[in-house]
Amino acid sequence: MSFIGMGLYGTLRRIGVPFVPAGILGGAILLLYTMMIGAGVSSIRALIMFLVRIGAEMTGRDYDLPTSLGLAAAVICAWQPLFINDAGFLLSFGAILGIWLLGPIIGELLRSDGKSLINKFLNKLLESMSTSIAVSVFLMGPLLCFYFEVPPYSIFLNVLVIPAMPLVMGAGLAGLTTGLVFPSAGGLLLQACRGVLWMYDVVCTAAGRIPGSRIITGKPGLLWLIAYYAVIAALCFIFYRTKEKH
Repeated sequence: MSFIGMGLYGTLRRIGVPFVPAGILGGAILLLYTMMIGAGVSSIRALIMFLVRIGAEMTGRDYDLPTSLGLAAAVICAWQPLFINDAGFLLSFGAILGIWLLGPIIGELLRSDGKSLINKFLNKLLESMSTSIAVSVFLMGPLLCFYFEVPPYSIFLNVLVIPAMPLVMGAGLAGLTTGLVFPSAGGLLLQACRGVLWMYDVVCTAAGRIPGSRIITGKPGLLWLIAYYAVIAALCFIFYRTKEKH
């Protein structure tokens, strides 16, 4: 959703379209896309956050992620309050919260201070790892409550899968657009999507065959969940309070 919306908006801005028309057109296209894919919780959340971001740029204001995330949650819960108990709602919003709250903490712990090319490469790799770890740690509660198991290798799989998503989306959109005029050329571009999706299937299937790929825990009790997120909240409070002092 963000790739499509920001990609279209950025393209329009680069060719000289003013902020307001570019924002309106980008928002309209993303709204139609959201309706086309079924208007699920995750897509509505992404749409609202995109509209807030574009609205901030159109009015010359700074974009604030917590504000847009909170607005998206408020709109969705006002529309359908029972979504608060939905796995998709909790996982979608929890992933963004994990990236925002825990991403900087884990990134700070994993960061290397070296200046060599190897250290720069490691820092890039660890930055991707920190995002994946942050999401996995924050989503542990919903995963255990709804699915009763933990996939420990997902942290490493995300490092391989997520960076290739822009290629899938870019080649897919380019292939669909080109295919309307030149079917053979469009089909060639779509082969890139096929290759990446095939790689996803192979890697995920192989990971599922490794011993320990699924740790079945059962559903945790409410007190355990409260204690778990209380520890996360305490760590976040200590980290950001210390950062403010320095």
